[in-house]
Amino acid sequence: MFRIRQTTRRLFEYPKLGTPERDYDAYWMEKRGKRLGNLNEYQRDRANIIIERINEGCTVLDLGCGDGAVLMEMQRLKTFDAIGADISKYALGNLEMSGISTIHVDFRDHDAFEGLPEADHVLLLEVLEHFPDPESLLDKMSRKARRSMFFSIPNTGYLSHRARLLLGRFPLQWRVHPGEHLRFWTYGDLQWWLRELGYAEQANIYPYQGVKVLNALWPSLFAEGFVVEIKNRQPAVCSGSTAGRVI
Repeated sequence: MFRIRQTTRRLFEYPKLGTPERDYDAYWMEKRGKRLGNLNEYQRDRANIIIERINEGCTVLDLGCGDGAVLMEMQRLKTFDAIGADISKYALGNLEMSGISTIHVDFRDHDAFEGLPEADHVLLLEVLEHFPDPESLLDKMSRKARRSMFFSIPNTGYLSHRARLLLGRFPLQWRVHPGEHLRFWTYGDLQWWLRELGYAEQANIYPYQGVKVLNALWPSLFAEGFVVEIKNRQPAVCSGSTAGRVI
C-alpha cells in the first residue's frame, strides 16, 4: 500500500526547491544523520545483484560510495577487500570506522579519477546520471577494472515517469534541485548506448525495483532502474590487498 501511495504522490507533487550548490557533508548529515550505513530497499537490491557476480577475495572499488551502505551489506554476504571513494569526508568517516579503506575524491576534478587505484571490480552506482559526460567516466573507470565494472541508473521510461509526462510534468528524479540529473536513459536508450560505446557484447542488464515479476518481463515499463555489468574481455585473477587500510 505504501508503494502505491508513494508512486501516486510522484505523479502530482514536487520536492521543495533548493539551490544547485551542494554541501555534500551537510547532505549526508541531513539524509542519514546517525543512521549512516543503513540500507534502503534500492541499495539492498543493487547489493544482492552485484554480490552474486563477484568472487571471494577480490578487491572492489566503489566510486560514489556515499555512506558505504552497499559495500557494508556486500561484505556481510561475502569476503572481499573494499575501497570506498566519495567527495564527502563525513560519509567516508562511517566506512573508516567499519575498517573499510577510503579515498576522498573531488568529482568536480575529472583528473582526480586518473589517480584512483585499480580493482578487480569497480562500482558506479547512481553516479553516471550526475555527469554531463558519463561516457568519459565509464572509459576511465573501465581501465581501472581488472575483472568487471558495475553501474546503476534510473529508468526514465518507468511507468510513473511516463504517466507524469502524460499529466504535463517532467519525470521526477531529483531531491533538492532539478539540475541534479544531467543524463537520462530508458531501457531502449541504454541498449543503444552500450552498443555505441562498444560494450554490448560484454554487458548484462539487470532490471530491479518497480513492479515485481513484470519488471523482468517488461523492463522498459515496469523496472525503476537497471544494474549493468560490463565484463573485462580478458579478466585477471582476483588479488585482494587493501582491507583494513585507510588511504
